[in-house]
Amino acid sequence: MEKFKNDDWMLCPEEIPEGLFEYIRNVVLAEDHVLLYKRGNTRGFCYDCKEKVYANLWSGKFYQDAKVRCPNCGGLVQCVKEDSSNFLADNVENVVMAQKGTDGETIFFRQWRVLRDPSGEWKDLKKWLKETVRYAIRGTCCAKWQKESKYNYFYACERYDLETWTKWKGTKVYDNAYYFCPDGIEDVLKGTRMEYANILEHLDKQKNPIKYLMNFARYPVIEFLDKAGYSLLVKQKNSGLGKETRYAIRWQRKKLKECFKFPLCWLKLKEPEKYSMEDIQRMNVFHEIRPQATQKEVEQVVNTHIPVDDMKILLRYMNMDKLGKYLEKQDRTVKALRYWESASRIFRDYIEECQTLGLDLKDKQVLFPKNLKQAHERTMAQIRFEKNKADQVKFQEAVEKIERYAWEWKGLLIRPARTQEELQVEGATLHHCVAGYCKRIANQETAVFFIRKTEEPDKPYFTLELQDKKVIQCRTEHNKSYGAEPEVFAFVDQWMKQVVSKGGKKKEDNVA
Repeated sequence: MEKFKNDDWMLCPEEIPEGLFEYIRNVVLAEDHVLLYKRGNTRGFCYDCKEKVYANLWSGKFYQDAKVRCPNCGGLVQCVKEDSSNFLADNVENVVMAQKGTDGETIFFRQWRVLRDPSGEWKDLKKWLKETVRYAIRGTCCAKWQKESKYNYFYACERYDLETWTKWKGTKVYDNAYYFCPDGIEDVLKGTRMEYANILEHLDKQKNPIKYLMNFARYPVIEFLDKAGYSLLVKQKNSGLGKETRYAIRWQRKKLKECFKFPLCWLKLKEPEKYSMEDIQRMNVFHEIRPQATQKEVEQVVNTHIPVDDMKILLRYMNMDKLGKYLEKQDRTVKALRYWESASRIFRDYIEECQTLGLDLKDKQVLFPKNLKQAHERTMAQIRFEKNKADQVKFQEAVEKIERYAWEWKGLLIRPARTQEELQVEGATLHHCVAGYCKRIANQETAVFFIRKTEEPDKPYFTLELQDKKVIQCRTEHNKSYGAEPEVFAFVDQWMKQVVSKGGKKKEDNVA
């Protein structure tokens, strides 16, 4: 199959597909519940009732992303400040529609941005449409062209037009969220492999129908997985897989029994729709370690959620039955769910620490300590004691360089992690893996900061990782992101703008 050329975007018809305007009016604009407010936070325009509105004294002012009842029509609307970096300040949403190319073989998925009409009427709808992307499928080949690009700076997004349609290397869906207009889709796909995709049935299930159809065209096994009921596997493939699960399935094979790396009969132990890519990779690893596994062991693997990396270490020293019984004994609270994640992670860390210390893991007393948590704490303490002094010196030097980013604002404060022991406590309290960042901090590959409430400066609250003046992650208990906490999100936003972007605060400013 001939690959796409740079100018193949010209095979796409220029006329607007029939049915697009009606779909935008009846669906996209009908679901645009936005209140665009002006500076001062008291005046705005409601796109539900299409009237100018004023904040009531009892309801308070309008604030970015807050959901309120419109003072005029009572509809539930999202507040967006005009001229802000919020996508909804200038746009309604992206909308996609399929169209057959002029060559009769290429299928195009054209994406437009519906721009925001200040009047809320959109009388001449074509005027408010801006085509930004063209995706194409021909046979098993896929391509993407863009007419605009964007630059992200902290939380702001600046879009700029390209001189002409530009072919991109990847096919990642631009801007991620979009409406998909289904009008005429079956006729467009007729005569291609994708006509068997039953896309109309999948529109409600698939958040990314473009990616679903691209994968359907590229990988024959998608069709078989679909028909056999493995809906979650297909959905995860469309969403994008990490390096741990990317090759868990042989996607290029043309038969269902060939795409799995373990006996197909193993899959009969659970309903098809309940299998995830993590489950499949776990079964792959187990089959590689124990190809002659018993039925009981296979059932345990299928029904457990022990992380794959933990299994790789632990099953070197014991079979699945012994591992399961030991984890249940150590973590009774999760016995009913058979999850065991917390116990298996501690057990794996303990085994690796024993290896580092040269302990005899053939000794059952060492391999299966009566109290795993206490044994783990002892091996951790011993390793900390024996750590290279030079690493500790490097760690302190790295911390001193980022002390200038310490800051306090509106009841919250942020400061760097100052000792390796602090990282251990932070990770143990919030149940995440920051304790393992010591080496990277010492090598100045990353920086870790603690966010605290001012009245509780020693109590772990949120942990933030910063690289090259960019927030990599900011999480609290059990890896919950700061995006769910508006107060913390606003604090980090101000810290990035007022402190990080300026290279930190001077010592005298911090004291003040």
